[in-house]
Amino acid sequence: MRIPKSLNILFAALLISCGNTTQQPTEQGVTPAPTVAVEAEKNYSTIESEGTDFRNLSFTQAIESAKAEGKLLFVNMHTKTCRPCRLMEKVVFPKDKLGKYMNTHFVSIALDAEEGEGAELKNRYEVEMYPTYLVIDTVATKLGAIMGAEKDIDKFIEKLESIIKPDDSAVKE
Repeated sequence: MRIPKSLNILFAALLISCGNTTQQPTEQGVTPAPTVAVEAEKNYSTIESEGTDFRNLSFTQAIESAKAEGKLLFVNMHTKTCRPCRLMEKVVFPKDKLGKYMNTHFVSIALDAEEGEGAELKNRYEVEMYPTYLVIDTVATKLGAIMGAEKDIDKFIEKLESIIKPDDSAVKE
């Protein structure tokens, strides 16, 4: 059976407009299931909005914000060609659990280590691999760093905790 050209055009228009997640009942009263693409887009948007808040600030502005908010500075040092960097940015940092932790303790920024201010800070803090995550206090002193990707959120939080609360593991009552 041959499908008329007008139906092909209509079908293409429907596919293009699949960003609209509002579902309307069909003539038979049955609501169709959303497409996988729409569901994935919706889920990613929801997760992203609850994840780590990377602010669009310069290093100096981020230090000032951290001072004002009583937080530390978290710097995501990455490069455009770093695949583990992209994994962390797309899969790990958007997670709600990590976002709640990060947004409570840090002012977070992301800098490309090959350009501008990122290249300068790469040298200043002796960053040699990507990704590297720097924890910096409000006087711009490096407290510690996490090198490499970590998909396990609990392990990532443990690594951050060991930097910001190093004495907790040594205290035994």
